[in-house]
Amino acid sequence: MFTAAELEEWRLPSDTDEHGPRGPREAITAHVPTVLRLALVISEHGRRFVSRRAAADSGSQRATADAVLDVLLPCPHAPADHRRWAAEMQSEAIQVPQDQVDALRAHADTLDGDYGMDMRTLLAGDAVTLRSLPLLVSLVGAQRRAQERAAEHAAIAPGYIGKVGEKVTADATVTTVRSVPTDWGVSELVLFRTTCGHVLKWFTKSAPDIAVGDLVTVTAKVKAHELYRGVDQTSVVRLKIVVRSVEETEKLPVGA
Repeated sequence: MFTAAELEEWRLPSDTDEHGPRGPREAITAHVPTVLRLALVISEHGRRFVSRRAAADSGSQRATADAVLDVLLPCPHAPADHRRWAAEMQSEAIQVPQDQVDALRAHADTLDGDYGMDMRTLLAGDAVTLRSLPLLVSLVGAQRRAQERAAEHAAIAPGYIGKVGEKVTADATVTTVRSVPTDWGVSELVLFRTTCGHVLKWFTKSAPDIAVGDLVTVTAKVKAHELYRGVDQTSVVRLKIVVRSVEETEKLPVGA
């Protein structure tokens, strides 16, 4: 649990003693670097970040922002194990080096639109209100997603598979499965990354029985060679998929 002096540091100058840790939400503020450090620790540096929307959808996960609030405003009647967890998070947050906080601030400078502008406004101050705290915490999730996208992009090899009209077979990993609107209604977009790093793109009207991360062998006809946001993509049709286990895939020779 934080000391009275630490809680006092997070208060707005206009606060009075009647505004305790469970007082009016706008009457309490938190130190920006402290919030960022707690968000990093609680989410395991973004690997387990949970947005409030994702938490609401799952019904079982705790949003990272709410977990940060649990540490900042501890409930005196919380179970002992929860109080121990909060104390551990506080202790670990103190150890987060400054360069990791600086990296979050640097990432905020790359964000576009209203989200980026609002984030930079929060970071320009020393304190954040509890109402704005979830937005500040979301920076950790945004940075992690950007890091994952950069890693995925680095793993992509330039070039295409086969010639247009040819039949190709490749071992691959499913990287994207999502519904997208088209001129002919809603279709399922599926992206694969082959063992050599090439990207295959497939549109289908029926929902495929596969998920992101599945290891598969695909056989298809090359429809076109395309460029999307700087990434070479081989568009395919008439696709057949065989889902393989990790053990089976490890025994396969490296394909295209």
